[in-house]
Amino acid sequence: MPLRAEDVELLEDVAAEEGGWLAAAPAAPSWSRRRASAARRLTAERLCELAPESVLETLATADGPPAWAARITPEGRLLLKYRELRKGPVAPWPEEEGDIPGRTRLRFTETEMTFLRQALAGTRGIAGLAAVDAACLRTAVAEARPVAGTAHWVLTATGGQLDAIEHVLRMESLVGTARSYHRFLHAYRPFPYRPGPPGRPAGPGLW
Repeated sequence: MPLRAEDVELLEDVAAEEGGWLAAAPAAPSWSRRRASAARRLTAERLCELAPESVLETLATADGPPAWAARITPEGRLLLKYRELRKGPVAPWPEEEGDIPGRTRLRFTETEMTFLRQALAGTRGIAGLAAVDAACLRTAVAEARPVAGTAHWVLTATGGQLDAIEHVLRMESLVGTARSYHRFLHAYRPFPYRPGPPGRPAGPGLW
């Protein structure tokens, strides 16, 4: 279960202790008990360790040894670093190693990937989809990878893959929804463009 606020506060205090061991200081009984409970919880999570009696004796003052003392573990320091990272921006999905000439980085929704998979199945024997470049579509679907934590996919596509994907989305726009096709044209095709039927050049990079 998540650490309590007092657990995190104690962990930060222990991490800042230059001497290694943070000894329990005289305080109000209720406050001292809460700190002791927090120290035990942190120890149970292996984020701190409690000092044995032999160490408590070395930490004794004129008032005697402390009731307890704790020091942070490597796991505890790692957790504090991770906690700070969570406050920062989310790293973007890693780019390919450098720009690849002749390729375009695409981003698809899960629904759009379904359109491509359905069309790919249709190229295996349905004459009506014979105009779709099955090889390019197949490699595009195979090379697409999911973006962790989202319902999106990314692909760095060749010109042939780009054409095949556009072909599928245009067909979908004619029988289903045109939203994906319009988004594709807006994001990945230069304007002006002149959509045309498969097999007939209609504009720069189309079909």
